[in-house]
Amino acid sequence: MVSLAALSLALPNAEPLANPFALGGRAVGGKCDHNGIKGTCEKSCQGGFQTVGDCPNDPTKVKCCMFRSCTVKSTGVVGGCRNVGSGGNCVGGHFVAGLCPGPDDVQCCVPNKSPPP
Repeated sequence: MVSLAALSLALPNAEPLANPFALGGRAVGGKCDHNGIKGTCEKSCQGGFQTVGDCPNDPTKVKCCMFRSCTVKSTGVVGGCRNVGSGGNCVGGHFVAGLCPGPDDVQCCVPNKSPPP
């Protein structure tokens, strides 16, 4: 039987598990859930928003990545929920608070409307 110490020496760059004995579900791409919104456990989240703590059996850098649309009621413009605080990108648009679930830094990225011709 290989000891945990021997494994850590053999894999010096491996990230530690939150719970080394809870191997079930430990995989990037595994399913996660945040307040009823389904997502996948990922190291980076492109085009969606992420939450911490919803992938408890994974290394700390793995977060729950979810995709959800949002609509500005006054204009009917549809956007997508993204993280503002962690370098969220909203090129060609702007963030609107209060339309997305999750922490305060998850906001709706809506496209800027072009003026009519």
